[in-house]
Formats: sequence, C-alpha cells, structure tokens
Amino acid sequence: MNWGLIAYGHIAKKFIASLQIIEDATLTAIASITNTDAIKNDHPNAIAYNSYDALFANPDIDIVYISTTHNYHKENVLKALHAGKHVLCEKPLGIHPEETKEMIALAKEKNLFLMEAIWTRFLPAYTKMKQHIDNNELGDIKLVKADFSFDGTELDPSSRLKNPAFAAGAIWDVGLYPISMAVDIFDAMPTEIICNGFLDEKGVDIRSTTVLKFGKGEQAVLHCGIDLGTIHTGEILGTKQFIQLSKFWQGENLRIGTWQDSTLYEYPIDLATSFSYEIKACYEAVSNNWIEHPKMTHRHSTIIADIMENALLQLKS
Repeated sequence: MNWGLIAYGHIAKKFIASLQIIEDATLTAIASITNTDAIKNDHPNAIAYNSYDALFANPDIDIVYISTTHNYHKENVLKALHAGKHVLCEKPLGIHPEETKEMIALAKEKNLFLMEAIWTRFLPAYTKMKQHIDNNELGDIKLVKADFSFDGTELDPSSRLKNPAFAAGAIWDVGLYPISMAVDIFDAMPTEIICNGFLDEKGVDIRSTTVLKFGKGEQAVLHCGIDLGTIHTGEILGTKQFIQLSKFWQGENLRIGTWQDSTLYEYPIDLATSFSYEIKACYEAVSNNWIEHPKMTHRHSTIIADIMENALLQLKS
C-alpha cells in the first residue's frame, strides 16, 4: 500500500521507522504545514506537501496516517475518508464521542478502513495476555488496575500536552491507554464511572484516578497523569490467577499465576519498532476488506470516547 502521512512531528518519525520494515509498504507522501523543508531533506523519495488537502487529492495514496494534534483529528479524518482513503488516526480518534461516531459512520458509508491507533493492543506481551484471558486461565476477571503517568512539569506551557487549544490533558493523551485495556478486557461500557483528580490553572486535567464498574463485582481502577512519574504497571486479577504487565502499554513481559506461585514470561518486541505491529494489522484489515480490525474495533473506540468524556466532565464540573 502507498501511505500518506499528515503532520511530521516526533510520532510521525517513529511511525516512518516502523513503516520501512513492512514489506510492500511505500511512503508516498508527507504533508506538513511547517516542516516541508525537513521532509524534503529526510525523505527525498517522498512527495513533500505543505497542504493536507493536496495529499488527500493524490490518487496514488491508499491509506493515510494522521498524527496532528488531538483537536484536528476529526477534520483530518473526515477529509481523508471523503477523499476515498483508508485511515489510521492517532489516539484519541475524537475528543468527544459525537466526533468519534461521526467518523465511524462515514467510514461505514464509504466502506473504508478506519482505526484508532492504539498500538499497544497489537504488541506481543499484550496479545499473549489476551490469549490467557480468552482461554479462561484467569477465571472470571474481577479487577483491572493500570497506571500511566509521567512527570511533565517542565514542559512548555504552549505544548500540545498543556495548551487547551490543542485538546491537552492527561486523560486524552495517556489516560486513554489504561481505559483501552479495561474496555478490551471487560468488552463493555461500564455501568458506573467515577473520576477524581486535579486541573491546572488553565483547566487542563493533569492527574486523575478513574474507577469503572462493569457489574457482577467487575471493576477497573485506572490512574493517569502528566505531573508525576509512576510505575506504569497493569494488573488483571481473576478468580483463578492474575496477570501482571510491567510497563503495560509497551512492555515485553508478563507474570501469570497466584500470589503463592507465579511465572515470568518474556515476549520481546521483535520488529523494528513497536508501531510495526499496528501497521501490519492495517494491512490485514485492508486485504480482507474490513472497515475495522477485530483487535481495535469501532465499538471499543466509541466506548473509550464515552468514558473519557464522562471522566472529564466530572473533573471539570
């Protein structure tokens, strides 16, 4: 497939490194409003556009990867779909549930693949964790715990993580990962959402803990932040066994067992970079004429968006 990239920042550069090891993947064009000269220098074989619309109009591009700031995702995704392109969009797909639902509806109407780029769901250790759960090795899952928080106190106030104009904040940026894992494991919209945390002077959420209730004693306790470094552990506790994932969103091992007896297994990332797994998933979907991938469905994107919206409304009320 021929790829077109929208925006050329840190994430896009990491994505390109992942793309280059995928057979039959061609980096056809990159569009950036501010970094066109850098694109020409770094990737002389790719077309460098200073207009997103020009890239969308290129008939040779099959699929578009979007890594603009959160506030532009909806606009960029809708234009790409209207142009007949498949789309992989960085998370969050939309900053409000209505945006997410609008994009999904258009993908269905156009019969085009659309996926929120929650790349963690495709990594080897995460995939193995899901297999253990699907094989009922843990028994009934009762509790999911996950934490993703880093110390961003020295970040420039104008950065995408702190500037409200860019849809800044911890929940949209890193809180989505723990939420995604809980939704993936329980495969349901929670029956109750409780969120408590802190806002900065601009009203941007900087740290919070969200508790999700799924019924039948099923619960998730999820922490995120951009003002405090934490351990980034994920835990899934069932009636038979537990799984612990160190650095759950990018880790390469899992521990499974009971408190009395457990075993650590290694599942190294064996591709060039961790984004390569979700790129391969895009190929799988497009080659099978799927408009969504079973590991990262439209339904889950919608549930995640609903949870984030509810949590942020509680924090900001």
